[in-house]
Amino acid sequence: GASVEELRDAILTQDLARLTRVKGIGKKTAERILFDLREKVLLLGDGPLDLRGVLGGSGTSEALVAMTALGYDGREAKKAVDKAIKKLGDSASSEDLVRQALAEIS
Repeated sequence: GASVEELRDAILTQDLARLTRVKGIGKKTAERILFDLREKVLLLGDGPLDLRGVLGGSGTSEALVAMTALGYDGREAKKAVDKAIKKLGDSASSEDLVRQALAEIS
Protein backbone atom coordinates (compact mmCIF):
# COMPACT_ATOMS: atom_id res chain seq x y z
CA GLY A 1 0.00 0.00 0.00
CA ALA A 2 2.96 2.37 0.42
CA SER A 3 6.69 2.50 -0.16
CA VAL A 4 9.13 2.49 2.73
CA GLU A 5 9.81 6.18 2.18
CA GLU A 6 6.08 6.99 2.19
CA LEU A 7 5.59 5.07 5.43
CA ARG A 8 8.60 6.75 7.02
CA ASP A 9 7.29 10.18 5.99
CA ALA A 10 3.79 9.38 7.25
CA ILE A 11 5.19 8.32 10.62
CA LEU A 12 7.48 11.34 10.92
CA THR A 13 4.72 13.77 10.03
CA GLN A 14 2.14 11.88 12.09
CA ASP A 15 -0.06 11.55 8.98
CA LEU A 16 -2.90 9.38 10.28
CA ALA A 17 -4.90 9.77 7.08
CA ARG A 18 -2.04 8.42 4.95
CA LEU A 19 -1.68 5.30 7.08
CA THR A 20 -5.41 4.57 7.11
CA ARG A 21 -5.39 4.52 3.29
CA VAL A 22 -3.25 1.37 3.43
CA LYS A 23 -5.48 -1.68 3.08
CA GLY A 24 -6.07 -3.40 6.41
CA ILE A 25 -4.99 -0.48 8.62
CA GLY A 26 -7.75 1.22 10.52
CA LYS A 27 -7.65 4.32 12.69
CA LYS A 28 -6.64 2.52 15.90
CA THR A 29 -3.86 0.56 14.21
CA ALA A 30 -2.59 3.70 12.47
CA GLU A 31 -2.54 5.57 15.79
CA ARG A 32 -0.61 2.72 17.37
CA ILE A 33 1.91 2.70 14.50
CA LEU A 34 2.43 6.45 14.81
CA PHE A 35 2.89 6.22 18.57
CA ASP A 36 5.12 3.13 18.65
CA LEU A 37 7.36 3.78 15.66
CA ARG A 38 8.00 7.54 15.64
CA GLU A 39 11.17 7.46 17.74
CA LYS A 40 12.49 4.39 15.95
CA VAL A 41 11.98 6.01 12.55
CA LEU A 42 13.69 9.16 13.78
CA LEU A 43 16.73 7.12 14.70
CA LEU A 44 16.98 5.71 11.19
CA GLY A 45 17.36 9.15 9.66
CA ASP A 46 16.71 10.20 6.08
CA GLY A 47 19.07 7.79 4.34
CA PRO A 48 18.44 4.17 3.43
CA LEU A 49 19.61 3.04 6.86
CA ASP A 50 21.65 5.36 9.01
CA LEU A 51 22.12 3.33 12.17
CA ARG A 52 24.71 5.62 13.69
CA GLY A 53 22.21 6.79 16.31
CA VAL A 54 20.92 3.31 17.08
CA LEU A 55 24.20 1.46 17.49
CA GLY A 56 27.25 2.31 19.51
CA GLY A 57 27.71 4.26 22.69
CA SER A 58 27.19 7.74 21.29
CA GLY A 59 24.55 10.14 22.55
CA THR A 60 23.10 10.55 19.08
CA SER A 61 19.86 8.67 19.68
CA GLU A 62 19.20 10.50 22.95
CA ALA A 63 19.92 13.82 21.26
CA LEU A 64 17.45 13.03 18.48
CA VAL A 65 14.76 12.04 20.95
CA ALA A 66 15.41 15.19 23.00
CA MET A 67 15.20 17.42 19.94
CA THR A 68 11.88 15.93 18.87
CA ALA A 69 10.61 16.19 22.45
CA LEU A 70 11.42 19.89 22.22
CA GLY A 71 9.08 20.08 19.23
CA TYR A 72 11.47 19.98 16.28
CA ASP A 73 10.50 18.06 13.16
CA GLY A 74 12.33 14.74 12.77
CA ARG A 75 14.22 15.78 9.67
CA GLU A 76 15.17 19.15 11.12
CA ALA A 77 16.37 17.48 14.33
CA LYS A 78 18.39 14.90 12.40
CA LYS A 79 20.12 17.56 10.29
CA ALA A 80 20.95 19.66 13.35
CA VAL A 81 22.29 16.67 15.30
CA ASP A 82 24.35 15.57 12.30
CA LYS A 83 25.90 19.05 12.13
CA ALA A 84 26.57 18.91 15.86
CA ILE A 85 28.33 15.55 15.46
CA LYS A 86 30.53 17.00 12.72
CA LYS A 87 31.55 19.84 15.04
CA LEU A 88 31.87 17.91 18.30
CA GLY A 89 32.68 14.38 17.16
CA ASP A 90 31.01 11.00 17.65
CA SER A 91 32.04 10.73 21.28
CA ALA A 92 30.15 13.87 22.38
CA SER A 93 27.54 13.46 25.11
CA SER A 94 23.86 13.73 24.29
CA GLU A 95 23.66 16.95 26.31
CA ASP A 96 26.48 18.54 24.30
CA LEU A 97 24.92 17.36 21.05
CA VAL A 98 21.56 18.89 21.98
CA ARG A 99 23.18 22.21 22.91
CA GLN A 100 25.11 22.30 19.65
CA ALA A 101 22.10 21.18 17.60
CA LEU A 102 20.03 24.00 19.10
CA ALA A 103 22.80 26.41 18.20
CA GLU A 104 22.83 25.04 14.64
CA ILE A 105 19.08 25.59 14.30
CA SER A 106 19.19 29.15 15.61
